[in-house]
Amino acid sequence: MKLIFESGRVVFELELVIVSKIIFLIQKLILYFSYYLFKFFPSLRKVFFGKIEEKIDKNKTVFVVGVSEIANVINFLSNVLPNSVSVCFYKNKFYIDNVYDIYPKFDNRQILYKGVYVFFISPWILGYLVNVADIFFYNWVNSFIFNFYYLRRLNMNPLLFELNFLKKMNKKLIWYFCGDDIRSIKLTKEYFNKLNLDTFANYYPEYFHTEEYDEQKKLFANVISNNVDIVFNYKNDQISYLTCKQYMAFYFYPISKFNLNQEKFSNLERIVILHAPSSFIFKGTFLVRSAIKKLQIEGYNFEYIEVFNRSNEEILELLKKAHIVLNQFYALAPGTLGLESLANYCVVLQSADYREYISLYLEDAPHLIDPKDLEINEDDYENIPWVVTKYYDVYFKLKFLLDNKQLLKKIAENGYNFTYKYFSDEFAKKYLKIILNKNGINFDL
Repeated sequence: MKLIFESGRVVFELELVIVSKIIFLIQKLILYFSYYLFKFFPSLRKVFFGKIEEKIDKNKTVFVVGVSEIANVINFLSNVLPNSVSVCFYKNKFYIDNVYDIYPKFDNRQILYKGVYVFFISPWILGYLVNVADIFFYNWVNSFIFNFYYLRRLNMNPLLFELNFLKKMNKKLIWYFCGDDIRSIKLTKEYFNKLNLDTFANYYPEYFHTEEYDEQKKLFANVISNNVDIVFNYKNDQISYLTCKQYMAFYFYPISKFNLNQEKFSNLERIVILHAPSSFIFKGTFLVRSAIKKLQIEGYNFEYIEVFNRSNEEILELLKKAHIVLNQFYALAPGTLGLESLANYCVVLQSADYREYISLYLEDAPHLIDPKDLEINEDDYENIPWVVTKYYDVYFKLKFLLDNKQLLKKIAENGYNFTYKYFSDEFAKKYLKIILNKNGINFDL
């Protein structure tokens, strides 16, 4: 019986390999056909991509930003980069209402339609974009030519083909990493062991700790290091096998979304505490629940709100009334929720160190950093932008704030100003201009 099962598995795996090669061949044919069609018959561009043709100015540098929405990166980057085309083949459930220039107009649950779109429509789209765009700005792990998994291994051939094709067309390639797309769990554990700290990586499922998984990260990092012009990565929090120059993966939040909501601090009789994890492990939810329960037993009067898998719009509504946000307690970066909370005038507890974070800009953009901000002690509650809270300190730091409510508004004000200074889209534009100019892309953002 076991022999029959093993034989069936081998046949199935062989079929997957054959099918993947056939699909890859079809994708290449579609790409070449599309590229030459729109190259030699430019009038057809308006027929198939009329809205894009109206939007972009071909006399200026044209960006393509895509193709997987993670942490609202595509949406924000396409708004920061002028003359850009946003492409999203994989929408995010937390930002489901986002609108992009190019995206599948059907429900994510319609697997068959999505498969056809990703396999066969995306190469067609790429063929057109190569004719009109200058710079391709990727994020996460996906690309236009679908580099899917089979045999539990990432097929690098489609990605290599796509990157080489774009390089031959003299396109600049940029990649922005967001987390587990590039992070090595093995290296993460080693790094935190040196710091004598626990890490979220210790709690990942078994497969993430195997050599097979780590080899995939090495392979992907090698492809990126040798084929992409500019790489943005938070190299401490997202420690990887990248060997190329890594620029700081800047987090940012649009100034238009900042909410100077000071009124909620006029009544501190019952503090509202919010915890909105996207991942229970990564955010340290079990530590939060333990701290909250202990404080409730001790008789502290507060309202605790915990939500999971809510849309971004729902979270922003909750931030309007939250005094304190318990963000994440294993990460070295503030993450999207951290910025949203700070920009909505909340006191944020999180493990990221603001001094360490902004210090990473010193290598490439030192004049954007105020040296005074690097000297703010984390116990200086009159000046800290947020409360640096390691996983073992959640209870103690939260208890201190509940005992010293008079500090809350000042910390929220500091955090709001700090975020405006270092995490706004205006800061992102300045930083991007510096990095792009350093790499031979000379234009004003």
